[in-house]
Amino acid sequence: MEEATADRQLEDNERALRKQLQQQLWKATQTHESVLRQKARSRWIKEGDCNSRYFHLLINSRRRSNGLNGVWKDELAAVKEEVRRFFSQRFQEADYDKPKLDEISFKTITSQQNDMLVERFQEEEIKGRMKLQK
Repeated sequence: MEEATADRQLEDNERALRKQLQQQLWKATQTHESVLRQKARSRWIKEGDCNSRYFHLLINSRRRSNGLNGVWKDELAAVKEEVRRFFSQRFQEADYDKPKLDEISFKTITSQQNDMLVERFQEEEIKGRMKLQK
């Protein structure tokens, strides 16, 4: 019906038929969902709610893992501080013995040379280098 009426206006009887079919489809869908809900309820009644010790241990374990240091915190400041502490510990540099380079002298650059190395490229400098490459 959809394809046949795609290029023209529906007549009154066709519109009424379409509306009736849509209502029947809606009712059938609701009935199907109701049957599925009833099946789920009957299964729950037969099998029961496994409100067992294992279930409670599982939930308490999940709560502890969601808490900070095993303690649930509600205050915003406490949560922020705990998150900061966690990540600062997580990303600290490992404390190990680093090799020492005593009495070894390396060549160093001056602050003026350092400034020259870190300054932005100039357009003229780039154009000059491009001409040298050609």
